[in-house]
Amino acid sequence: MMAQNQHSGVVTFIQSTLPNTALSDGDRAWLMFQLGEAYTSAQNYTAAAASYQQSLESNNLSPDLIPSANYGIGNAHLMNENYGAANDYLMRVVRTRSAPQNLQGQSLYALGNLYKKTDSIGSYQAYNRAAQAYEKYLKDGVGDPALEAQARYDLARSLYEFGKTEEAVTAFRTARESGHLDPERTAIAQTMEQYFTGLSLYGSAQPRDSLDPLRFAVDSGNLPKNLASHANYMLGKIHSSMDNADDAEKSFLNAISGVGLSPTQAAEAQFGLGSIYHNSGQYDKAIDPFRTAIDTRLLNERDQAFSHYGLGMSLFNQGRDNAANQALSRALENQNRKFLQPEMITDARIIRRNYEGGRVADAELYGESDPRERLLTILEDIYGIGGKPLDDAGSQRWDEAIDQHLPPETFQVFGTLLERTYSENNKDRGDRNLLAQDMLPVLDRVFHHPDYLEWIASEVQPDSQRACVNQPMAGWSQLAALIDFHDAISGNQSLTEGLTAARALRARDVIPTWVAQLLASERRNANNPHLYNAVEVEVRNEFERKINELRQADGKSKWSGVQEVIPYAASIQSLVTPGNLRDAKQAVERAEAASHDELVEWLTNGPYAAHWQAHVRRMHPDAFANAIELFADRVEAATTEAGRVAIMRGREAAMEEITRNLTRTALNQAPPARPMSRS
Repeated sequence: MMAQNQHSGVVTFIQSTLPNTALSDGDRAWLMFQLGEAYTSAQNYTAAAASYQQSLESNNLSPDLIPSANYGIGNAHLMNENYGAANDYLMRVVRTRSAPQNLQGQSLYALGNLYKKTDSIGSYQAYNRAAQAYEKYLKDGVGDPALEAQARYDLARSLYEFGKTEEAVTAFRTARESGHLDPERTAIAQTMEQYFTGLSLYGSAQPRDSLDPLRFAVDSGNLPKNLASHANYMLGKIHSSMDNADDAEKSFLNAISGVGLSPTQAAEAQFGLGSIYHNSGQYDKAIDPFRTAIDTRLLNERDQAFSHYGLGMSLFNQGRDNAANQALSRALENQNRKFLQPEMITDARIIRRNYEGGRVADAELYGESDPRERLLTILEDIYGIGGKPLDDAGSQRWDEAIDQHLPPETFQVFGTLLERTYSENNKDRGDRNLLAQDMLPVLDRVFHHPDYLEWIASEVQPDSQRACVNQPMAGWSQLAALIDFHDAISGNQSLTEGLTAARALRARDVIPTWVAQLLASERRNANNPHLYNAVEVEVRNEFERKINELRQADGKSKWSGVQEVIPYAASIQSLVTPGNLRDAKQAVERAEAASHDELVEWLTNGPYAAHWQAHVRRMHPDAFANAIELFADRVEAATTEAGRVAIMRGREAAMEEITRNLTRTALNQAPPARPMSRS
């Protein structure tokens, strides 16, 4: 308040003196300049600009003050956000060779701030030139210790903005230790020293040592807003690592409510908050931060996995089971699950299975110490049926394949599938040798090509994974169809072979949809007393088995993996009427005889599009080479992130179009699809 009164007193004195007719024109111009200085000190920038302007327009201002008047007008316009006028006047100072170096530095620093506010690419150049001007000013010798300390302080600010952090810290420290800085700048210099010291320590092997300097910088209240947000973000991470939950929460909240955090830092702060609330049992407060962090898609893989898990468990503890099931499903996906601890995986599975009402085999919930041992035993039994016992080397190879290629959850699904398919058929559902004939061809391919396990993990549909547990035949059948398709698009086979397998897979994919429509119709009519005892996947199995028999009667090849001896109950058999069987078979044949356009669309825009495109690229690398090179050059030349994203989308569209054209060409060269039968 005292300083404000002093500025007001200076303004009043000058205004009362200006009307004096005894003043010379030069004295009047000098007083108008001093009035601009007083208004600037009082932060009345509009009046300051007008006063400086009048001093210039009098044409009587001393030449050595003209650059200072231009700087005063430019700075006033900058403070009032009149950026165009600010740039004009500040550039006048920069272009005036006779202007003092410290004034050149001040003008360049102000231009750096201007360009930063207007997102101009010239800001760093301006800060660099400002630092150079201050360095020259100091090198030439200032003479006055206070002016030298001020110049070194301004040099430190310019170096910081230009990104020369270590040099900036040194300049701040030198200016502060000189003892000639005013108290306000001394406090700011010390704050900046502590802030950058904290950052340096955090980046070293001693991140906890950065706690005190960063806390000092934040508590001082002298950090720029963007640096304060970043310091709070760093403090939140440090406190979290030290299990200081209350301090971490406060720091993350301050960071998020501030300005200047990068999008990734903001996402990580939200993740930190969610973790704090989840770990402390404040589940209602954990939900929004986890969701916000997930939606950014900027978290690293580990934090993304824990966010899905934390969100799911928080929702579950709030009684929101449906949303919890969805979040935990994401947590258990292959790319996320590998970061979770075993007990987390178990908890997530139990909650999901309870929600879905599934009957789960003990092995799937890790009820045994080493479920691989049971799976290996089952495999040995199955191979033994076919006269091909699994020796020690084979067991070791399979065990290594499991470790390398099959994620834990899918391993359990696959293991449960084998266990239940084998045990149920042996107990009461058919002949062991027929079972071996159906399963061994598929098992052989998986056994000798362990990478198929990755295909299973990434492509098998969720309902078929559940079917592996509850109705193993349905799960087994789809896995076999997927492996057939994988066979055809692996290695050096032609596109034609892949197209044949694609038609078969598309045809088999028709059956689940057709059965779902049949059951929906039957339920609406409510004319079948056995209907409500029917399990959809078992209805699907029976139709697939019957259609497979009819296909073989027509001279077509047998679908692999379809169990042939499965005496289903009356609730299933009652749906397999001659009319329904005829309609289902015709739906399959229509899919097999799909037009070229339909098959191209399914292959290039359907569930297996990425795999098909990879296969086409492997067969025809030259066709894609030019497009890849062209778009790589465009991405490199792009100047903005949005531009690069747009170019990458264009690249994806171009690759899809090349895939479409090559697929269409291969279809035109392939033998025509067999016509539908009349049965």
